Amino acid sequence: MEDQRLHELCWLPELTERVRSHLKTYDEGEPSRQQALAAELRQLDARINGWMQSLANPDLPVELRLAIEAEWKEALARKRAIEQCVREYASQQARAEQVLVPEEVLARLDRLADVLAANNPTLGNLELSFHIDRIDCFPDGRVVMRTCQLGALGGAAELVAEASDALTDGSMPQDAVHCADGTGPRRRTRLRLHDADSERSELQARADFVADPHRFGELDEQWFWRDEFQVPVKTCWAVDNAAAVANRYQELLRQNGKKPSLSVLAAEFQKSRPTITAALEVARNGGPVRDRRRKDPGSPTVDAKALAEEFARLEREEGLQRAAIAKRHGVHRNTVARVLNEWYQQQGLTPGDCRKTRWRRAAE
Repeated sequence: MEDQRLHELCWLPELTERVRSHLKTYDEGEPSRQQALAAELRQLDARINGWMQSLANPDLPVELRLAIEAEWKEALARKRAIEQCVREYASQQARAEQVLVPEEVLARLDRLADVLAANNPTLGNLELSFHIDRIDCFPDGRVVMRTCQLGALGGAAELVAEASDALTDGSMPQDAVHCADGTGPRRRTRLRLHDADSERSELQARADFVADPHRFGELDEQWFWRDEFQVPVKTCWAVDNAAAVANRYQELLRQNGKKPSLSVLAAEFQKSRPTITAALEVARNGGPVRDRRRKDPGSPTVDAKALAEEFARLEREEGLQRAAIAKRHGVHRNTVARVLNEWYQQQGLTPGDCRKTRWRRAAE
């Protein structure tokens, strides 16, 4: 069963081979480095043993004792650093073999599927953050998702990044340089994860990793997939079915020799009369017609106070009806009524009878 699943993951053999090849390039220069470290470690051990024998001499001058102690401390610190490098290299070799085991990859993919199926947003966010680097959304509805190919290889991203850093001059990644001036993405809030005490430390470490927006910053572009999507424009039933309603309208018109009732069309399409009317208008105009009363996206913000004063002036001084004010400014009559009622309330005034103003201006 697992062999069949591995066969279906056609991208996995190529990806693991690329990771091995990348790590092999790093390992080619590592044996000589390890040999040099081992030789330096033997020299340090010999020097430390000699200094220990010298320090055991009670007649050793104070100045010489202090100098030997200072060199002994430096040599001991260097020895510990070399031992740490040797342990890290051995650990890296073991990790490299573990993350490339196909069965381990299947287990991680199964865990991702189980977490998503469990409908747990927090754990789902955590698991997806190991695969998805970022999602960029644009005003035109375009969405670009950047996915790390190493997400299913658990720890492979860190190994490849460490190898890449060792093969380069250790310069700062481009993403990190970009955020140095404060213009890059901010660090995400760490997810709150609740689990057994035995797994809490591991979950917290994973949460700290995914909270870093530059967790994949040291990886080359070759380790990512870029998928671009387009958010579909949301339309209504009247727009989608305008042609069908118009064709049925013309068919009934030819059959009966008179305009068909909109109620008949509404019953036939199981929609309301206004919806049928809107569909016929869309078909007649060759497309949807924007409501002029609605504000254009990105249009400048209206000064609410100045607009209320203008409405009040038109009503009180010129005696215009609120419907006429709404038509002049391209808004709904209810909007004019709401703005005027709020303005009168703020001014502590009682709305006047605009009919008397019109009669007075007509008499003049």
